[in-house]
Amino acid sequence: MTEDRRDYNRRGIERRLAEQKSYGLARKGGVGFSEAFPENLTAGGLIDLVEIREGDALHTLGTDVPETIDLLFLDGAKGLYRDILELVEDRLRPGALILADNADLSPEYLARVRSTAAGYLSVPFEEDIELSMRS
Repeated sequence: MTEDRRDYNRRGIERRLAEQKSYGLARKGGVGFSEAFPENLTAGGLIDLVEIREGDALHTLGTDVPETIDLLFLDGAKGLYRDILELVEDRLRPGALILADNADLSPEYLARVRSTAAGYLSVPFEEDIELSMRS
């Protein structure tokens, strides 16, 4: 992908992120995450739009998942990113955003979300986050 095209796609995804009114699912991502995340959402007036599920994502996202998912944040066992994506993929609505921390440690996941044939548009965002959008 050319740099100009990558920049255009990144700006489009950033715009969608700014406009997003999300019902999302999050997984505990480390010490302090489970406390800081809801505090930040409350401060931003978004807490009523988000469902936070703590624990092993293969279990917590395996049952009672909403019909559609707008936002998925992955920050846990990098080797499970692709498995988690496959678990909820049919519930990701068109335009849904996926943020994956340290996705470069999960090459199978990156191969999936960087494949336009798989129905994604994906770009690196910041230093260590992959930002993907379901098409």
